[in-house]
Amino acid sequence: MIKDRILTFEELINELLSVYNDDGEIIDDGWTVYYKDAEIEKTTVCCISDSIEVTDDYEEVFPPFALENDMELYVSDETVVDVITSYLMKNRRPTIEQLIDAINYYLENDCFIYVESDDSACDTPQVVIEKEISDKRVLMKIKKAFSLEVSLSEFVEQTKDTPYVLDVKLTLPEAKKIVKDNELKDFVSVII
Repeated sequence: MIKDRILTFEELINELLSVYNDDGEIIDDGWTVYYKDAEIEKTTVCCISDSIEVTDDYEEVFPPFALENDMELYVSDETVVDVITSYLMKNRRPTIEQLIDAINYYLENDCFIYVESDDSACDTPQVVIEKEISDKRVLMKIKKAFSLEVSLSEFVEQTKDTPYVLDVKLTLPEAKKIVKDNELKDFVSVII
């Protein structure tokens, strides 16, 4: 996350959603959101900066950028990411207002808001091998990455007919993360 900048909560959430949709995850890498108003809305101005430092005397030291912009309330990257991710696991197409309501709810109650599952959130993604793979090392890597319970020889035989859909019991973010972490994007795609 780029730090020391001003934006609205709507812009922040849109940015986080674009990362989630591209990679199946949102990075919480040591940024904090600072703002002025107690109730967060779409148009609430906030700044992204470094996390608060806590001294040995348990005093909170705000980053200079937040102080310069007179922003005293804050929410950590972990909280924002966890709330959005939790919501997206139940509802794949939430509105910005729903996500802001979920953040406000968490800040007030220290727990996640109840979200009714929509049918699309429960869709199992398809993990597709799109081209024939002759390298058995790559096939073994795919087999291991997705914990496929099939012999390698059988897997080699099955994947000769491309596209080949792997039978996996994962969420879309989990499947995308496996592809990314195992550098399989040249061989495998994940779709709903």
